[in-house]
Amino acid sequence: MEMSKIVAVIGQMNVDLIYKDINRFPNEGEEVFATDFKIELGGGPMVIPIMLNRLGIPVKLGTYFGDDFQSRIASDLLNDIRFHYVETLQTRKKHPVVVTCVITTEAERSFVCYNEGANELDCGPETIYEFYKSSSICFCPQDLSVARKLKEEGKILVFDVGWTDDLSFQKIGEHLKVCDYFTPNEKEAEKLTGTHDPLAMLDRLEAYTKTPIVKLGRRGCIAKLNSKYIHVPGLTFKTIDPTGAGDNFLTGLIYGLYHELPLEDCIRYGNIMGGLCTEVLGCFRWDLNLQMIEDYWKQCPRAREVTHFEL
Repeated sequence: MEMSKIVAVIGQMNVDLIYKDINRFPNEGEEVFATDFKIELGGGPMVIPIMLNRLGIPVKLGTYFGDDFQSRIASDLLNDIRFHYVETLQTRKKHPVVVTCVITTEAERSFVCYNEGANELDCGPETIYEFYKSSSICFCPQDLSVARKLKEEGKILVFDVGWTDDLSFQKIGEHLKVCDYFTPNEKEAEKLTGTHDPLAMLDRLEAYTKTPIVKLGRRGCIAKLNSKYIHVPGLTFKTIDPTGAGDNFLTGLIYGLYHELPLEDCIRYGNIMGGLCTEVLGCFRWDLNLQMIEDYWKQCPRAREVTHFEL
C-alpha cells in the first residue's frame, strides 16, 4: 500500500483526576482541600495525535476501551473535543484505561495511578502492522518485528519512554537501534547512561540510536547531529503545571518532522509546544492554534553548537 502523509500512534487512554493547589500533602488519616478540580484527558502517547489534529495534521490513534466506567469517561472526553480519528484495538484487560489522581501544591505535584497494563502486544503483530502500514510517521511499536518491517518501508519511527526503576539499555536497546528519534528527559538519560554530563549522555545514547535528543526542561534540549553537539535553548513561559510537557514536546518535534524541517527547527517547535502546555492545568492546551505557535516561533532562540554544557 502507498504510504500516506499521516501520523499514527498507539497508546492507552489516560484520564486524570486533578486536585489543584492543596496547601500541604495530608498525613495518614487526614483530609485536605483543593482550590480547584477537573477531570481531564491525561498524558502519554495519545497527546500526540490529539494536539497534531488541532494543527491540521492528518492523524489516527489506536487505543483500547472496555465496558467499564473509566472507558466510558475516556470516550466521553474524546467526544467532547470532537476527536474521532480513533481505531479501537483488542485487549484482554477489563480496565484498559489509565486513571491518575494528580495532586498539586504551589511547589510540587504527586500522582496516584491505576494502570492494568493494556498494550499492543495483546493485538498481535498483524493487527499492529495493518494499523501503521499506511502512515508516514509512527510511534515505535513494541513488537520489534513490526518496527523493523515499518522501518524497512521507509517510515519515520519515534520512540519515547517513561521512567521505570529498571530503565536500561538492556531493556530498550533493540528498540533504540530501529527508531529514528529518541527523546528522553534528563533524568531518564542519566538513568540509561550513568552520567550527569549532557554531552556524555549524547555520546552513549548515540551508540544505540541515530539521533539522540535529551530534554533539559527550562534549559531547552541538546542533540547530537553530524558529530556536533547542538543546544536549542528554551523559552520563558508562565508555568503553572509541568504535567505533559514531554508529550507535548514530542508533538512539536513530530510537527516539524511532518513538514520536513531541519532537526534544529523540529526541536524548536518541540520547545514551544512543550512550554505552552505548562501554562494550563493538565496536559492539553485546548486554545492551541497555528497563530499562537508562529508568534512564539518569532522569539524562539536558534540552535547553537556547543563543546561543553554547564548544568
